[in-house]
Amino acid sequence: MKSVAWNGCEISFRVLDKVLPPPGLKNPHRKPLQITLLGSGGVGAHAAQAAIRYGDLDLWHTCATQNIPGNIVHIIDYDLTPHKNAVRELLKESHLLIDATQRKNPTKIIIPNELIGDMPRDAVILDLSVDPYDFFKKPYEVKAIEGIPQGNLDQYIFSPDDPAWESIPRKLQTQNRRWVVSCYSWPGLHPKACMRRYGNQLSPLLRRFVAAGGYNGINPDGRYHERALARGILKNWV
Repeated sequence: MKSVAWNGCEISFRVLDKVLPPPGLKNPHRKPLQITLLGSGGVGAHAAQAAIRYGDLDLWHTCATQNIPGNIVHIIDYDLTPHKNAVRELLKESHLLIDATQRKNPTKIIIPNELIGDMPRDAVILDLSVDPYDFFKKPYEVKAIEGIPQGNLDQYIFSPDDPAWESIPRKLQTQNRRWVVSCYSWPGLHPKACMRRYGNQLSPLLRRFVAAGGYNGINPDGRYHERALARGILKNWV
């Protein structure tokens, strides 16, 4: 979850550095950047920290030492999002809108496309929840922010005139468009760090597996890693 938040914010601020009008991102005369964060759970907590720090500790330290104003993060949750007027006032000033929601009902839109039209023309939308579109069953599963493209490791930055917008089903409103940063696998943006993390998670399981002499030696009532392995052995379920 930390990698999701930090990697997504890192790319978002790269885009902001490119698209913000003068005086730009790295100018001490600019105003603090306004960021609206949807969700305050596992990913949202990391996203708040990452957004304050530009998703890049080196950039954060550079900006701080040059007396460049930082960022202001407004965290809102499900009890505020139904109030369109309040959300609209936030979006009018938001340079970055981050979706870190975990919806119980993925068929419900949180930010309709009409509200995107209130955002500054050079604003960026960051999709961290990366809920997929699913139009094979009704009710349709959609993204929390209506009508934005779904990215991947091949393309995770979308300009307002990117062809990807035209592939979004016509059932959704897409007329209000901003820069979008979206990827179905944010940890993969830095593959070495990602694989190192997964390796560290798998290592104790593999060590226990080898020490037990294979799956026949795994005790379902053993210590933590043995119990985890036991839950993954088919014979213990059939």
